[in-house]
Amino acid sequence: MKHALKVCLNRRRFHTITRVGMIALVAVVCSASPHDPSPIGRMIDIGGRKLHIHCTGRGSPTVVVENGGAAFSFDWGFVQPEVARFTRICTYDRAGYAWSDAGPHFDTFDQAAHDLHLLLARADVPGPYVLVGHSLGGMLIRFYQAKYPKDVVGMVLVDSSHEQSLQRVGPKMVRIPELTAEQFHALIDEGKANPPKNAEPNLAPTTIFPPYDRLPAKFQNLHLWALKKVLPLVESWGLNLQFDLSRLHQLRVASPHPLGNMPLEVLTASQFDVVRGPGITLEQARRDHLHLQNDLTQLSTNSSHIIISGSGHEIYLYQPGAVVRSISAVVFSVKNHSPLLRSRR
Repeated sequence: MKHALKVCLNRRRFHTITRVGMIALVAVVCSASPHDPSPIGRMIDIGGRKLHIHCTGRGSPTVVVENGGAAFSFDWGFVQPEVARFTRICTYDRAGYAWSDAGPHFDTFDQAAHDLHLLLARADVPGPYVLVGHSLGGMLIRFYQAKYPKDVVGMVLVDSSHEQSLQRVGPKMVRIPELTAEQFHALIDEGKANPPKNAEPNLAPTTIFPPYDRLPAKFQNLHLWALKKVLPLVESWGLNLQFDLSRLHQLRVASPHPLGNMPLEVLTASQFDVVRGPGITLEQARRDHLHLQNDLTQLSTNSSHIIISGSGHEIYLYQPGAVVRSISAVVFSVKNHSPLLRSRR
């Protein structure tokens, strides 16, 4: 990857990385070492490399969780046990994360969807699935559904990223699907040629930080271990980003409701960060963010949009009960072939 978007993972910038996960992810070249902690789930061979998956509970449809950027399966430690009370739920780690072996590409939409499809088959986790996606994971599950539509019967978007959100690429704030591939790469090259002054060092956090300090101590330690595993940054990804986001945008505009009447819950954190560019006020940026979150609700005619008060980006840590209730509502709607019960809140 000759052209790269260089990003640091330290305590101050970590929240930005998870919030804007599509830009700020890193390539992983390391594999498991003898000093790694034991997996909490199973390691499944998907063809020359293994991915980690952790399934609990019984019942159908199976809930499958897709993490955001720089996040891991065990971060859902408050949500998974509660969902397992009423159906089967599987969390997993994408290629290069935690115990999962790295793949040929890092977090491209095609590899993520292909890997998950293989993993569920090899792990004997039959569909249908209710997909839950946080941040970057929200876009990944939308792409998965478009690629394997018969597998997916419901969806929960947890403070999901949107392909049209404003992002900094090189020196400019842009909506990436509006760029051609040539324009996108030119901005990356311009950013490389003019790096920011006083750039922050590539430091892994050594102590836990909010909101992951809400996790039990065991999972806090796992989170720090998993972050260190993806550092130091070797190369950041970005070459496929314009291609991936443009395809997702094309799927969005091809139909007013690409998911039909599939049960869909969209959760938006009340305390959200926004990316601002020159000439854009904070209020304008917030309105743009909420507009795009509302647009996600339009993916289905059977949807609900809920603003989660008192929550930051990681709703599954700030307000895990809200995430559990939304998953339960979608599972109930799927099982009973009924509309979502919007009046329950």
